[in-house]
Amino acid sequence: MLKSIRWRELACALVWGCATCVATWFVSLPTAAIIAAWGGFFGYLLGCWLSGTTLRLLPAVALSFSLWGLSQLLSGLISDNYALASLMGAENSFIASQWLCWGGQALASVFLLRFLSGRQSALITAEILSVTLLLASPLAAHRQGYISRPYFLVDPLWSRNLDPIPVLFGLGALAAGLLVILQNGRRTRRASWLDLGLLFLLISVLYAVLPNRQLLDFDIRDPLGIRGKKEKEKEAKAKEEAERKAKEAAKEGKGKGKEGGRSEAEDMELDKPQDKDQKQKQKPVAIVLLHDDYKPTFGYYYFRQTAFSQYNGKRLVEDTTGTTDRDLLRTYPTVGETLTIETSVPSQSPYHRDLGTTVAMIEGHTRPFALVDGRTATAAENPNPQQFVRAYECKSQVLNVEYKALFGLKSGDPNWDEKTWKHYTELPDDPRYQALAEKCQKDLPAQFKGSDFARALIVKLWMDKTVTYTMKASHEGVPDPVADYLFVNPRGYCVHQAHAAVYLWRSLGIPSRVGAGYATDARNRGNGSAVLLRSGEAHAWPEIYLDGAGWVTLDISPEKHEGGEIEEPDPNLQRLLGELARAKEKKPAAEEKAFRKINLQEVMRWLLLAGWKLFKWTFLFAFLGNYLYKFYRRFEPLWAGGQRLPVAALRSGQDQLAEVGVVRGYGEGRQAFARRTGLEALEGLTHWHLAAVLGGKTPNPKELLQLREQLHQQIARRYPAWRRLLGFINPLSWWSSR
Repeated sequence: MLKSIRWRELACALVWGCATCVATWFVSLPTAAIIAAWGGFFGYLLGCWLSGTTLRLLPAVALSFSLWGLSQLLSGLISDNYALASLMGAENSFIASQWLCWGGQALASVFLLRFLSGRQSALITAEILSVTLLLASPLAAHRQGYISRPYFLVDPLWSRNLDPIPVLFGLGALAAGLLVILQNGRRTRRASWLDLGLLFLLISVLYAVLPNRQLLDFDIRDPLGIRGKKEKEKEAKAKEEAERKAKEAAKEGKGKGKEGGRSEAEDMELDKPQDKDQKQKQKPVAIVLLHDDYKPTFGYYYFRQTAFSQYNGKRLVEDTTGTTDRDLLRTYPTVGETLTIETSVPSQSPYHRDLGTTVAMIEGHTRPFALVDGRTATAAENPNPQQFVRAYECKSQVLNVEYKALFGLKSGDPNWDEKTWKHYTELPDDPRYQALAEKCQKDLPAQFKGSDFARALIVKLWMDKTVTYTMKASHEGVPDPVADYLFVNPRGYCVHQAHAAVYLWRSLGIPSRVGAGYATDARNRGNGSAVLLRSGEAHAWPEIYLDGAGWVTLDISPEKHEGGEIEEPDPNLQRLLGELARAKEKKPAAEEKAFRKINLQEVMRWLLLAGWKLFKWTFLFAFLGNYLYKFYRRFEPLWAGGQRLPVAALRSGQDQLAEVGVVRGYGEGRQAFARRTGLEALEGLTHWHLAAVLGGKTPNPKELLQLREQLHQQIARRYPAWRRLLGFINPLSWWSSR
């Protein structure tokens, strides 16, 4: 077996060993990763050996699955068998189990892939792609969108305000290019280097030409434009129709618009289960910088994006009258513009304090949000266009007292008209809501019976103890999903909790609504001033209106949970994004200008443009130079003399044969080549060439020129004119002449 393995295949096996080791290093024990590396190494060599034998495909696949299954069976046996675990020890048992698990997987999978690519050369691409993915796996943006990982690579780049994406691109290209180079054991060296050059050229063009945020939208369905005209016209019409519908949906606040998509909180449904993996939803949405130290009374930072207060017969929706909920930030401020928000909080409220924030959007949204309760919003310069969509500054009035300070406030605004009161107290015509709300009031101490805030608080406390939080609840197919949630199956998520609380409060005559946006635990902020908002923190919460304090958040916090816990944000990612958001504040103008000079994407564009200009002239000169040299070789016998004439005459004839595809093989002698062609004139020219070069015989110019003309006529009779014409206009045909 080892004698049939070449050194290039050993190099490929080492690459596979490194790839499997890297891929398993961060998900298993270090020793198990080393065993996986050996598994990948020997699996590749086994695939090389068996692909050159008479082994059929089906037995090879069966062997691979048998190796895989046997390793997993033994791994499970060692880890689950009490007797073996006791004999070996718990720690040794676990280590051995991991060795068998990862080593067997690597051995079986690499063997099968190498066997298939050895039998079918087209599958070499799958091998290249597999190694690239394995080597790039620890460098990818990890779950929750942690672009700060891996720390050993990304931290030094972020600290110098350098985008790690080009480096990750380069490492991925290097991994793929390395395997392409090593594939020359199966193909010619020229083809291997050509593949490598094309690979890096493609990646360079994509990186330089495509904007960073449009890479995922790159359409390669018809890169050469070879589809039919009717099909393209049909797609163009479909695209126009889709754009028209998108614009209409954006006007209605649905779908995706210019600024991006709606938030998850806006799209939550009462009658449909969410059933989403929270760990996969933690994509960074925005980074918020607090201009002053502030810890919220209720333990969470609430960023209100919209509100649902109008009852439409089934649920609460956004106000359609335009007369209520005027305290929302509905549009992004433009450059030089300051938007004033009609906050419900009095300007000199003793319950609030002013707090400024800077919001840097990582993902686009159709509607902005502000820390409750927002007063103004001003456009800000984007601190880092490579990472942020836009930025704006907000000034808010945040609650700065304990809840007990609100017990003496009345609900509602005495200046409201009857229509506004009805708007904020309307609910389904179901007496069970009021009955349940009144039942909760029985637990309220006598001294708080007259406090609207206390009456609302006792309902919240009852819900905290009674309902269960879950993302998988379904209240579909019922007339009132909230009633089904409260009185039949008290299992749901934030949108159910918020609606239920609002209905119960409204049944008591307390004006209330559902706020929606993002809510994040204040403890996640740590000791810094940056607050990271993630997609999984989209939230809906209930609010009540208190005279003198405005809309106050009174969120439900169920004690019983069925999954759905949100992982804490990566503090390093939060810190790094905060530093990027402060870049404009910290970086002097001269330093910012100098930093722009070393923009990697601009440098790549300049290099590609300069290379293209140089390539155009180089190609032109090379094209003309090849033609001139080709014609020089063809007609050199007309003026060559002495010992040079036999060489020129033979070379001229061989060039003409090369034009029709007849060339001397590797290691084939000149006389053998002449005999193989069956051309008598070529044999004569070869004889004169050898006699002049080796024997020093004086050539006969007349005889040589006659032989050259005879060879020309013999080629013309044997090969068709179209074939000779194509060869004549080919400037590179003389390259294959030897």
